[in-house]
Amino acid sequence: MSRSMYFDKRAPHAESAETVLRRLRTDPHSGLSTVEADARLSNGRNEIQTKHAYSGWRLFLRQFADPQMYLLLSATVLSLVVTLSKHGGAPWEALLILSVVLLNAILGFLQEDRAEKALEQLKVISPALSRVIRDGTAQDVLSATLVPGDILLLEEGNIVPADARIIEEDGIQVTEALLTGESLSVSKQPAPLPLTTPTADRTNMVFSGTGILSGHARAVVASTGPDTEVGHIASLLAKAEKDATALQNRLHGLSKQIAIGVFLTGSLCVITFILLLPEKTLDTLIEIALFGVSLGVAATPEALGTLVTLTLGFGVLRLARRGAIVRRLNVIDTLGATTVVMSDKTGTLTQNRIEVHSFFTAAETISSQSSTGPIHTGSPIEACLLSAALANAANYVREGTAFKFHGDPVDTALWMATTHRGVSPDAIEARFVRKWRFPFTSERKMLSVAVQDRHRPDAIFLYLKGAPESVLSRSTHEMAGKRVTEITATRRAELSAKIDALALEGWKIMALARRILPVSTDQPAKPELVESGLTLTGFVTLFDPPRTEASETIRQMTAAHIRTILVSGDHPKTAAAIARQLGIESGATVLTGAEIERSNDAELQQQLRGTTICARVTPADKLRVAQLLQRSGEVVAMTGDGVNDAPALKAADVGIAMGSGTEIAKDAADIVLTDDSLATILHAIREGRIMAANIQKAVMYLFTTNLSEVGTIFLAAVASMAMKQAAPAALPLTAAQILWLNLMTDVAPAIALALSPARPNVMEGSGHRNLKQILSKGSVYQILGNSLALTAVTLGAFFLVSGDLIHRRTMTLTVIALCQCAYALTLQSESASIFRYLSELRWLIPAIAWSIVAQVLIVSFAFTREVFGLSQLNWQDWLLCFLATSSVLVLSECRKFLLRRQRKHSNLGVEGTASIPTSRATSHAN
Repeated sequence: MSRSMYFDKRAPHAESAETVLRRLRTDPHSGLSTVEADARLSNGRNEIQTKHAYSGWRLFLRQFADPQMYLLLSATVLSLVVTLSKHGGAPWEALLILSVVLLNAILGFLQEDRAEKALEQLKVISPALSRVIRDGTAQDVLSATLVPGDILLLEEGNIVPADARIIEEDGIQVTEALLTGESLSVSKQPAPLPLTTPTADRTNMVFSGTGILSGHARAVVASTGPDTEVGHIASLLAKAEKDATALQNRLHGLSKQIAIGVFLTGSLCVITFILLLPEKTLDTLIEIALFGVSLGVAATPEALGTLVTLTLGFGVLRLARRGAIVRRLNVIDTLGATTVVMSDKTGTLTQNRIEVHSFFTAAETISSQSSTGPIHTGSPIEACLLSAALANAANYVREGTAFKFHGDPVDTALWMATTHRGVSPDAIEARFVRKWRFPFTSERKMLSVAVQDRHRPDAIFLYLKGAPESVLSRSTHEMAGKRVTEITATRRAELSAKIDALALEGWKIMALARRILPVSTDQPAKPELVESGLTLTGFVTLFDPPRTEASETIRQMTAAHIRTILVSGDHPKTAAAIARQLGIESGATVLTGAEIERSNDAELQQQLRGTTICARVTPADKLRVAQLLQRSGEVVAMTGDGVNDAPALKAADVGIAMGSGTEIAKDAADIVLTDDSLATILHAIREGRIMAANIQKAVMYLFTTNLSEVGTIFLAAVASMAMKQAAPAALPLTAAQILWLNLMTDVAPAIALALSPARPNVMEGSGHRNLKQILSKGSVYQILGNSLALTAVTLGAFFLVSGDLIHRRTMTLTVIALCQCAYALTLQSESASIFRYLSELRWLIPAIAWSIVAQVLIVSFAFTREVFGLSQLNWQDWLLCFLATSSVLVLSECRKFLLRRQRKHSNLGVEGTASIPTSRATSHAN
């Protein structure tokens, strides 16, 4: 018998309990037989299956699927062939290139963090054992062996092991925050509901993973494993694939462009040289092949991947100090491009706890946070406080002079508020003797307790709390100051209108009442016999308080052109009220889960353009909203803490989980906030913008230096051909020497540029618009101009210096290494003199010093000279190299001076986009 026979399109919440039992062929009193349960278990265990993860070696091999890797591997093979065919010596050049390939692969492997832990964590939700009725007796069985038709016995403290239909209940209260995001407990009842009832409103169902706060119930298992609501979330989570980040896409695009450009340029040059050769001997063809290798290595920014990894790594450390744990390294840059933050309400914008706001009666209102004042005996406020304390199912323990309460969130909040007003558990125990108690039920929607007051032993006092409409309908009188007045039809309408108005403002309201009974009254058979003719004492308003920093953070996000969308399982009116408290302006009507479900993608995309509130949403709704926002060009960050948030957390560009949330949410997210603070999210976005902008500057540096190396090699080869030298044999740099430049003398300055301090206005404007591309049109022009200048200086060193080829290459390598360091200094500002900000380059100066020392060391030792094909330099050679380098600084200072004069005359005293302000007060920009 297939699983679908037990879980089909007929939703159990829309059927009567008898119909569900009949369809599942089970008895509510004797349950299934062991034989029948074992037979049904063959259709699937009550477990959630996970997909197979990549193995380690496959993950490592995947690092080589990159155009730059293909280029370097090709250069390795070609260099090895050239070396062995030419002289058969040690293939140092090929080994160096291969070491770069392996280094990049290892770094990529280490930063890869795509382990699919979320689905494994979903298994942990289910408890190990469950209490069921089988063969007519109550017994404990493994939760994994539950099948549709099993009769569950649920009691206070249980975790529900499967989705089940309530058959009968006695005051059961369930916490479903893990599934629905709603912090208030939910009462359950067995009556059928409309077919279209949303999951959060299915009060005749209990769901896998939720907890029983109080009461007990009997329920029939309707669905298990992947068919449960948690199982549906698991399937959504498995399908919610995350696209590559913006930086990854841009870098991958650059890598493709570089590879194509290098291949076309190199091929054209090689073909041209072959055609121009008068004699095409094997040696000349080998030299041309060597030229192609050198050109390809020169054009490839090998340090780019390492640079990004290390730079993002520093960002991860800085964010960790601020309480944001980054689980995926490359997500930081996406943070900077964020345009929409989809924020879960409970535990993210609010504190995920219930507080009493105020008690109010017909005559007065008292805030729960006001200073303690005298409570007059017999006053409505005293009656309200006594109802809140006595009609209460929460437990408490004494901790020194204070009390700790636990149980239903509303009951604990009521106890804390009454204690704050001076009505402590000690006072209650000393004054009252409990006679009987009627627990809360979903039909009555109230809880009552009968007590005898030692101050008035001549009567029995019945104190109640419950839903306003239920208590009001059973109340005939109202306490108004020292008088008790009859509730007229007009007054009843006034009270109902006030209750509706408070609900619209987002408050949860409970009514409090009492009745005085004769002292001889015994416990009645039914609560309805005494829960009538009540005297309304007042009301209490409760709320889930917003986090203190939420409003200010939302305001700052709005100023940074980041839209905040409140995504909640609450009623639309409650969600709108919370949004108003937080400063989230609604430009359109609240979008509900029902509207999301019946709208097609085009309609929903149009609606989402002006929507800032989504209410009564399901996990599938959250996932769909996030994906449609992404299709509209938005960069979406999603916050959440519950199981219901996990699919959207994974699918969003940036998933941000609260540290106090479920493990499922944390494992599906990219970032986990240890302090649950929205301010930390804003800081993370700021960090992302800083790092993306700095990476752009570092990339510009790498491209300029690499392009100057390409220009040097190409022009030197052309000059050699023009001067009738042996083909392109007299290349100024070898492939190994270029690798040295790219990895040892380029990386440190590039990283220092990427770690530059932030400019003061980094959060102004749209980060998405500013970070769409790594290199702007203006940056490309600047790269071309600076690379031509560096090429001219390097070619001068190669052709004007006397000596053999090895000595000239040594001079050329040294000059270009020093010139690149000087260029890094000039890159800090477009127009400000280097002398204005030199003392503030706390990262760049040590990086340049390292590059200079590294170059000195490679020339000083015999082994490194042999590996890289270099000669020793004397002090005159070094002096000449430094003089050639100084020309870069002189030319830069002259250009900046002319630019400053031009701007002064045109009254444009504004730095360019790649510059920093020249004043010392704002010198840390960029």
